Amino acid sequence: MAEETPGTGVYTCTCPAGWELTFCEQAVSDECASNPCTHGTCVDGVNSYSCTCEAGYTGVNCETDIDECAPRPCIHGTCVDGVNSYSCTCEAGWTGDNCEINIDECASSPCGAHGMCVDGVNSYTCNCEAGWAGVNCETDIDDCNPSPCIHGTCVDGVNSYTCTCEAGWTGVNCERDIDECESSPCTHGTCVDGVNFYSCNCETGWDGVNCQTDINECSPNNGRGPCEQLCTNTPDSFTCSCNDGYVLNQDGLHCDAPTQITVPPQDSVKNAGQDATFSCRAEGHPRPSITWYHGGISSNGGGVTITEDTGGTNQHTYRESILTITNLDRTDHGTYRCQASNRGGTEEVTVTLTVRERPDPPTVNSGLTLTTTTVMCTWSLPAYLGNLPVTGSRIQYRDIREQQWNSIMTETPNTNYDITGLDPFTLYEVKVAIKNDLGYSDDSPVAHVWTAEAAPGRVENLSLQGISATEVKVMWDPPDPIKPKGIIIHYMVTYKRTDETSESSPFTTNGNSTNIMINDLETDKNYTVNVWGVTSGGPGQVADITFLFEYSKI
Repeated sequence: MAEETPGTGVYTCTCPAGWELTFCEQAVSDECASNPCTHGTCVDGVNSYSCTCEAGYTGVNCETDIDECAPRPCIHGTCVDGVNSYSCTCEAGWTGDNCEINIDECASSPCGAHGMCVDGVNSYTCNCEAGWAGVNCETDIDDCNPSPCIHGTCVDGVNSYTCTCEAGWTGVNCERDIDECESSPCTHGTCVDGVNFYSCNCETGWDGVNCQTDINECSPNNGRGPCEQLCTNTPDSFTCSCNDGYVLNQDGLHCDAPTQITVPPQDSVKNAGQDATFSCRAEGHPRPSITWYHGGISSNGGGVTITEDTGGTNQHTYRESILTITNLDRTDHGTYRCQASNRGGTEEVTVTLTVRERPDPPTVNSGLTLTTTTVMCTWSLPAYLGNLPVTGSRIQYRDIREQQWNSIMTETPNTNYDITGLDPFTLYEVKVAIKNDLGYSDDSPVAHVWTAEAAPGRVENLSLQGISATEVKVMWDPPDPIKPKGIIIHYMVTYKRTDETSESSPFTTNGNSTNIMINDLETDKNYTVNVWGVTSGGPGQVADITFLFEYSKI
């Protein structure tokens, strides 16, 4: 490209690459002339060159050595780069151009004849045969360590041992005691094994090393052995028997004469407060014991004394027991048992002690039947009659306002009595006692009873009071003021003229009021007035008054 210098008319050429001179008419000279390719051959071009590199080099001017270690060709080693080459320095145990081959350390058979070699990396291990040990299986293992022979001496072998056992022992390790009892040496006994010996625990009746000798059990005790009377020796045992009149006890050793009560106690009847005595004698061998029972309980409490006497020969022994009960009361009444016992058995007899005393009090029944003058008294007998029949009764009664009791005695066992001659409408107290041959019981609790109401007597103090020319007031006092015969319900009043036969209809007072008004009377006429009271027992006696009605005179 040409550019003019302003004002000069001169042009300057700027040449493109590869050309030169004033007008860029000549190509540039050889670019290889300066040998730019360091490790290669230069090839010139137009305004350029190229390098053909030697093996192992690269780059524009072949100035860079190619790194043949870049792809890491050494598998188990270190790579050393060269020109167009490399070499490997292998790790221990590896070989080959690229350290890819594991060196076989077992090639030299280091484990010898007693092991199998297992190759490793730069190493090997030996799997030893049984009985051998060591890195290269060169050592025979001592199978006697630690002392396998429990009761013996160990002899080592290859992967084995043998035990020479002590006397009395056997087994691979001399661990088993030889059973000297296996041959059953104990004829009549139990064998107890020991170490290289045995012993015999003999059955009863046998003796000797092997329990082969029968013991005579009857030898001790003057030929009776363990028997109380007669002994007979038998193989490995004995039998006992008894003299006449005795039986062999169930223990097989003792001879018993069974208990027999020879003098039994007798029934007894006593009064309360007295003493009772029972005697009981029993024979047997061994000597019987005697126990007294009352109501299933052993009699040895307060007020009871037991004395005993013993005697007899060795063949006939007895015991006599006397039971004494002092100051008897009803709790002592009942049956008693004399029970005699020894090894031969038990015998008992029963007796009755009757304790008599006055009966308990009866109970007067409630709801007694009654009239105006009679109480039909009944009572219930007590549970306890003193162990005697009832022979009579005593009935007592009184008006509650009085102090003195009225008494009635009966001589029958009846449980009822009619009390008569009583006042009507009166509260009475009644009590009863019963008796047996020992006397009367205490009195029963007091019962209270009202007699029935009766019709009242005449009213008292009957009088009149004139009120007007036709009216009069009739007045009176109640009847029976000292002993009323009932509660007045009301009073009835009638009147009539004396010259007439018919009376007026009865007037009824308001309740027990003691006055009433009579109207419509006529002056100078004679009148009769009747008054009577009424209770639940009925109308009472009539009281009357006759008067001449003169108003001013009444």
